This record gives sequence, C-alpha cells and structure tokens, in this order.
Amino acid sequence: MMTQTQMRDAIATAISIDSTVAGAPVHVTGAPTQPDVIGAYDGWPVWRVTRPVNPCGLVETDWDVLVALPAPMADVWVGAGDALLPDLTAALWPLGQVTRVGPVQIAVAESDSAIPALQFQITM
Repeated sequence: MMTQTQMRDAIATAISIDSTVAGAPVHVTGAPTQPDVIGAYDGWPVWRVTRPVNPCGLVETDWDVLVALPAPMADVWVGAGDALLPDLTAALWPLGQVTRVGPVQIAVAESDSAIPALQFQITM
C-alpha cells in the first residue's frame, strides 16, 4: 500500500510526459504540489478523499490531477487539451481508474483572470 506522499509522487512522475500539440512538441512537467507560478503544461495532483476499504488499512484514494493549458484564447487551450487528453489518460491509467476528465479554470489570486486546465479524476 502506498502512502499519500508516494501516491502524489507517482502521479507527478506519471504525468511528466512528452506530447505533441498543434504539430509542436510539448513537455508536461509533473510536480507533487501546485507550483508557486503556474505555467502552461504544469501538472500536479490534489488529494480529494480517502475511503477505508477494510479494517486492515486498505484504502481507496481519489485525486484530482490538474494540467494547466496555454491561455488566454479558447481556441488555443481547447486544442491543447484535445491533443493532450489521450496521452495523459494513458499515463494515469496504470496508477488507478480514471473516472472523469473535464476542463476547469484555476483561479489566480493576484489576477482577475483564470488559467484553463484539464482536470482528471483518478481513484487509486
């Protein structure tokens, strides 16, 4: 059984992938926590909930995995998200069940704008 820290590190490692967006190579940089300054193609896990499965300590843990997309024009971030979706899903699947994927906006405290991102929900 993995600890929370080990799960977080495994997710960060899994999403550190090379892909192609609009014919150009991109690198998704996985981190165990949200970076102080979020850039396009930065990704990190966010722990959501842990459910005990049995009294012996077996648990299931739900994570959100966020990957920032280039902003601000919708056609750019939508295209980037579409291109990354299969590669990121394939990278996460060996860790657990990917239960949902969707677009989200990450609020930025020092700005009135938000950063577009893909949000993967995974159960480990």
